[in-house]
Amino acid sequence: MGQDSAFAYEAIALGVDDVLVSLHGPDARLHDFLVARPGAFYQVIKTIGNVLKAGASCRINTVISALNYPFLRDIAALVYNCGVKEINYIYFSPLDDALDAPGELWVKYSATAPFVKEMIEEYKDKFKTISIKVIPFCFLDGYEDYITNFFQNIYDPYEWDFYQRVRIRRGILQRDLAVLFGFLFFMDIRRIFKIGWRKSLYESIMHVQAFRECIKIRACRRCKFDLICPGLWKAYAKRFGTSEIKAVYGEKIKDLDRVVRKRFLDYYTG
Repeated sequence: MGQDSAFAYEAIALGVDDVLVSLHGPDARLHDFLVARPGAFYQVIKTIGNVLKAGASCRINTVISALNYPFLRDIAALVYNCGVKEINYIYFSPLDDALDAPGELWVKYSATAPFVKEMIEEYKDKFKTISIKVIPFCFLDGYEDYITNFFQNIYDPYEWDFYQRVRIRRGILQRDLAVLFGFLFFMDIRRIFKIGWRKSLYESIMHVQAFRECIKIRACRRCKFDLICPGLWKAYAKRFGTSEIKAVYGEKIKDLDRVVRKRFLDYYTG
């Protein structure tokens, strides 16, 4: 779509109504460096314009890394000025093939949190949706309504179908074993009756994913976010340790989808 506006119109005429675009820097220098493709930044900007002119909605993904976190507000300003009203900031996640990513991309949550909060404060009334993905809740206490982690992903109307994603990436057998393990060790029968079979499938897989990829320390068990937060990535804890984690005291939040429902209120209420 970036090279040909006619293609954008054709795609939207055929039924495409939402386009997700990745933008990792506020300018060509940083974005092109991060994606290792000269000229990519200007293609992205052109794509955004083509999509919006053709009448589809456009959303932005920005991966937060050690190289771009000081510029989160600048990226938001660029996106907003382009006419986009929905943005996702996704923390660099040490998972699968990303484990081999250059060490210069890794960054501590505690270093980035002030910049995330600053961006939210300036743009929370300008964007329709701001989603901060894959960060333990304790780092953004007071801004938890903007966070999307494992357990919230499955209630984000624009996220992957994780039940099918596991099937595609790991096969039917591993998906079904994950569901079984999740039901046996993590799902409460009362929860299953409350949310229904389909959502229970999703939640069971997310619990297994969190068990495989994340850890919690003693402070987590005292935190009000304990029941809705998966904790720290194991690979992150191996690199940086766990000393950043601090319990946030208060009544424990139990509804996994609470923050997502507030963010996508229009979607859920029709």
